[in-house]
Amino acid sequence: KFEVKKSTYCNYANLLKNNIVPVLGEVKFNELNGDILQFFIYKVQGENNLSQKTTKDCLGIIKQIIADGQEEGVIPQFVYSKRKLKYKKQELIGNTKKVYTEEEYKKIISEILKNIDYKKLGILLGLFTGMRIGELCALQFKDIDFNNKLINVNKTLQRTYDPTEDINPSKIQITSTKTASSTRTIPITEEIKKILEKMNTGNNNYILTGKNK
Repeated sequence: KFEVKKSTYCNYANLLKNNIVPVLGEVKFNELNGDILQFFIYKVQGENNLSQKTTKDCLGIIKQIIADGQEEGVIPQFVYSKRKLKYKKQELIGNTKKVYTEEEYKKIISEILKNIDYKKLGILLGLFTGMRIGELCALQFKDIDFNNKLINVNKTLQRTYDPTEDINPSKIQITSTKTASSTRTIPITEEIKKILEKMNTGNNNYILTGKNK
């Protein structure tokens, strides 16, 4: 809990609660083996229809638990890394991501500029910069370098859900960016700069609201 970001901890806790414990919760330490892991894959993908990514994330947690348990001497040594883990093929139909055409981009921008507000300003910045939604939500006017026409991306907003907390398990928090390379500067056009200057309500106010919340 104290070695990873809060969002990472919450992700692990939810995977354990929702996917791992319901399938493996009754398995004793001395019963763990490669076949059990294979059973887990078939169970969560076959009956529970878990995605390949979520299944891999669960396996990563399970293997870390096993490694820690083996190091502590409470889980028997066994080889599982060489087993061929089979994943069902995901249907691609319906999962193809929509990419806007140039004409569609122009239509969206045109509509935004007809009656712009702070929410639409966030959409506009998303289109022009490719920033993540969490980064846009955490962006403040003080993060804009108007002189050099740059956006300084240095934080992100996340809603985390911690199933181990009984009081207020769902929280919104602003943390550092997703990775070290995510902390970056993004150039903006003169037109975007002018819009931001016009809508600037103060350094500590957020781009998406124009307020300090």
